[in-house]
Amino acid sequence: MLIRKVCLFLFTVLVIGFSSFHADAEVDADDGFSFAPEYSETTFENFVKLYWALSKLSLENDLHVDTFLRINECEIYRDYINNELAWSEVRESGRSLIKKEIDSYPIRFNIVIPMYLSEYDQNKNIFEVMEGHEINDKSMFLIQPTNNKLPCGLNTSDLKRYGYPVEFIMMLPEKLTIREFPMSEVLASSFIRMKSSNLGNQANYIKGERLYKTRNVYLSLKVRIYSLRSAEGLGRDSDDRLYALAALEKIELFADRAQTVQLYAHEVRARQADKTAEEIFMERWVEAQKLRDEEARKRMEKIKANDRNDEVGAVGAEAAAAAQQ
Repeated sequence: MLIRKVCLFLFTVLVIGFSSFHADAEVDADDGFSFAPEYSETTFENFVKLYWALSKLSLENDLHVDTFLRINECEIYRDYINNELAWSEVRESGRSLIKKEIDSYPIRFNIVIPMYLSEYDQNKNIFEVMEGHEINDKSMFLIQPTNNKLPCGLNTSDLKRYGYPVEFIMMLPEKLTIREFPMSEVLASSFIRMKSSNLGNQANYIKGERLYKTRNVYLSLKVRIYSLRSAEGLGRDSDDRLYALAALEKIELFADRAQTVQLYAHEVRARQADKTAEEIFMERWVEAQKLRDEEARKRMEKIKANDRNDEVGAVGAEAAAAAQQ
């Protein structure tokens, strides 16, 4: 039974549907490609393979291999983990499987960001992004898996401790700003009719923000992740997050979640980077720390303001009580 299960496991197809070349832990950020790349969904299972693809994990580390098997082959894990002799065979099979298939693990991802469109400008032929949903000079994005359920009884803390963080911060080498989308009047009209068709008799009465909220769209950032970094040893011990350096390859906008109705597409031309991956990481990491410090300062000011208000209220209550006496 064990041999049959191990053999079955060895031939389980875990291959993601495209091939990327990334023999080293760090890939050149700006190399071109002569094929049409496919972009994987941001599922946790694909994150796991990304960590292997960019050498965040080691085949020599039994815990890394065991956790990979637990994530991808939970039933086999539960059947044999408490039998050290049987599990040793399974582990070696898993190690061989990773080594064999690691070159097919994904490093390209489709990052989907829901947003809303507001008004169409007929003079400029652009559709504006609804206020509060624009992307303004942003170079860092928190990337979380689309599937919320974690596999095989694992939790976020365990996975981070075992080398498999559930989320990471994606860093782009240049800041991204998206406040509007070029769009022909014909396409804009079709989009407006498409979204208005769900409103029925209310279509002529809904205005402003209520109307914009019906114009939901999905921004697709097609990226290639080429390096993983941690902030360990940079003087901020509390920052145990994983950072992923990525090259933006394509921007698309869709009218539907299934991404079948395309409204906009733009190929991002690769150019020679004038900074190393380490320099980009350090620059973005410093920016992130400044933002965190500013947020902490604002929280502290709010707490102090609330404390002062409480003190004033308490003094007022005491004065009122004394006056009544």
